Amino acid sequence: MEQKQNKMAVMPMKSLVLNMSIPLMLSIGIPALRIISVTFVFAAVTIVCGYFASGLGNGVINMVGGLIRQLVLLVPFLWIFSRIFGIGGAWYAFWISETAPFLYSYFSARRLLKRKLEEIDGRK
Repeated sequence: MEQKQNKMAVMPMKSLVLNMSIPLMLSIGIPALRIISVTFVFAAVTIVCGYFASGLGNGVINMVGGLIRQLVLLVPFLWIFSRIFGIGGAWYAFWISETAPFLYSYFSARRLLKRKLEEIDGRK
């Protein structure tokens, strides 16, 4: 008995996960990860384009891309989809909230790069 108490004191979270919540967490987490993981590529491009634009002197593109993703689209669509489709359908909000900032960041960074290249050509 004393050995079990020591394990609970050292690793309480691990013990709780192993003993109580794994089936529930797996039943929610596995489908969620399958749905959300589709958007990882879009999120990566959004982040890279945002940092690229910041490196060229325009941090606003990075900030707006993050705001579009997190506040403008993700929160409202999570709420709407969870009300309509339940928790299983709420994860599809990530598809919308990653696609729009991807398009915004990509085209904004591309436009910024063209302007910077024109400035460099104009100086020569």
